[in-house]
Amino acid sequence: MNEYFSAPIWNDDVPKHRCPHTYPKGRTVDSITVENMTVIDAPHATYRNAHFGGTFVLAKPEKVLTDFDGWQDVEVYCLWFKHRLKTRGPIFQIDMSKARVRKVKKADVVFYIGK
Repeated sequence: MNEYFSAPIWNDDVPKHRCPHTYPKGRTVDSITVENMTVIDAPHATYRNAHFGGTFVLAKPEKVLTDFDGWQDVEVYCLWFKHRLKTRGPIFQIDMSKARVRKVKKADVVFYIGK
């Protein structure tokens, strides 16, 4: 996930690295192809008041409760307005009753949520 860790860090103190704290109209903007990763297919996900769906790379697949039927906090590698968080991936709320976790050899994943 070099693409994630090489992205600029969200920093409200630096004008060009500021991002909206919430954005209800946020949507999936861009994707990348990954290989040999664990992903989650999430038709219903939310982050910072934005509602969207897609396939995302799991940051900590071992912490995802795959037999859970409600909404779960799941850490993924995905940029918010072209920025990453300093110490971890964003935590999306995902409806696990519709989600599917899988190990992939190759897949396109959502990599950027924004305008």
